[in-house]
Amino acid sequence: MSITVTPRVALLAARGGAPGVQLVDAPGVAFERTDRAPCGALPATVAPGATRPQEAAVTVLDAVPTQCRARLRGIAVATDGSVDLRFGTVVARWRRSGGDRLTSAVSDAVLDTPGIARLDASAPRRPVTSAAQRVHA
Repeated sequence: MSITVTPRVALLAARGGAPGVQLVDAPGVAFERTDRAPCGALPATVAPGATRPQEAAVTVLDAVPTQCRARLRGIAVATDGSVDLRFGTVVARWRRSGGDRLTSAVSDAVLDTPGIARLDASAPRRPVTSAAQRVHA
């Protein structure tokens, strides 16, 4: 008999609720609470009272188009289970199911549109965008 030990690798470093950072691996298992996020773990914020936030975050992350992942800077899970993804200066809201190809296609198309600051793709057949607001001095 042989036993193989594979260490868990943090995909997400989630803040919210208890003090510190909750590390979450690719299958969505919260496995350690620590003071700091390890290098390479995506920063995540979880709203108090969010239902199964690790599952929501990992499900949506799995559906993010490969070409968009390099720009992904953070993730936030809301109480209703919707997930906000921060791609540089654009924040995209996805619904919890996340695995929808249409949501992925809409996000991929909009992320490169100049002037867009927010994308609500939670209803991907009717996505809503908003522009960055300019401050006049």
